[in-house]
Amino acid sequence: VQSFVLHPEGRPSPTEAASVVLSNLSLSYSGTDSVRVTGYATNENEFMIKNVAIAGVLLDEHRQIVSLGSTFVLEEDIQPNASVFFDLRIQREPFTRYWLYAQAERDWQ
Repeated sequence: VQSFVLHPEGRPSPTEAASVVLSNLSLSYSGTDSVRVTGYATNENEFMIKNVAIAGVLLDEHRQIVSLGSTFVLEEDIQPNASVFFDLRIQREPFTRYWLYAQAERDWQ
């Protein structure tokens, strides 16, 4: 299986996906309407990354998605071995577990 990124207009994009490591995760409730997940996104690559996006899903006992949310890390560029804080909110529904997904792009500058 090959991975590639497409431009919104459907043509190949010069961007390259890069890995992000999430750590120091903390889950709390923000009132009765949302679940708050905070932590750090770390660039363990040997190059800068940008456009870090984090998505989270709440799953029920059958591992079905009951709610989802996403956020972007506001830092423009993340240096190698640097970490930045993230704060994700997901609409609260009854759930038994959650999963987080993270992605970034290589910064070629």
